[in-house]
Amino acid sequence: MPTLICSGVNRPDVLALLARERVAGMVNATVACQPALVEAYERYSEVPLYLDSGAFQGKMDLLTYRKIVERVGQRFTWVANLDVIGDPHQSDANYAQLVKMLPPGLREKVLWVYQGGCLCELAIRARELKRVGIGGLVRMMEEQGIDAVLAYVKKVGTVLAQVGAQGHTFGEGSPSVLQAICAEPWFGSTDTSKWLIGYRAQELLLANGEHRSATGLGLRLSRSECAANNIRVLREWVDPTRQSQTMLSIWEELVTKGEAWGVRYGTGC
Repeated sequence: MPTLICSGVNRPDVLALLARERVAGMVNATVACQPALVEAYERYSEVPLYLDSGAFQGKMDLLTYRKIVERVGQRFTWVANLDVIGDPHQSDANYAQLVKMLPPGLREKVLWVYQGGCLCELAIRARELKRVGIGGLVRMMEEQGIDAVLAYVKKVGTVLAQVGAQGHTFGEGSPSVLQAICAEPWFGSTDTSKWLIGYRAQELLLANGEHRSATGLGLRLSRSECAANNIRVLREWVDPTRQSQTMLSIWEELVTKGEAWGVRYGTGC
């Protein structure tokens, strides 16, 4: 099954939650060398980690990124290329330079990321590397909508399947897209930060992708409990055969039994 990677890891307590939920995490390069996080990498060594270059934020230069990879890159399963959203030529140039600058043992970890353009180039890279990234999806979703993303991902996936490679979709947090491609042989992994709404706003993800305030539902949950719930929902999006007991499923069961006092009876307890 595809690997769910929870992006946005920026503190040791967040990494601790991923360890408890037995899920992978992604760290943005802008925070990857923070001393507390570096120490936590070893404390939670069982958590698979991946390094995001920060391409979407556009706040990283190649030399700085190279130093970050050299310092902490060994801890990560792979490190994303410093790609440029929507610019395949500059992305490829950065990939070539980064691979050239890094020492053996790290250069093999750099994930080439497809940013559109020639599908023949994608086929060549994918056949050689066997694993590639698919970038630019967040911007495409914002500008063109879900149907465009789904059509694009399926087109790219067809190429990957033909050459026997796997792809990682960056920032793809749509249940419609993930559920549509989760069984495809080329779909290896995806990352999303949607689980973090539990920390930021104490909101719970629903199976359909909507989210609700935990307090508004009468549920007295901590921020980490909300985030844990959201991870379980996301896991079901990439693996529909895996049924987890989420906070919302518990709440719905209690309502059925007449026991969700804060919601059904308005006591707020």
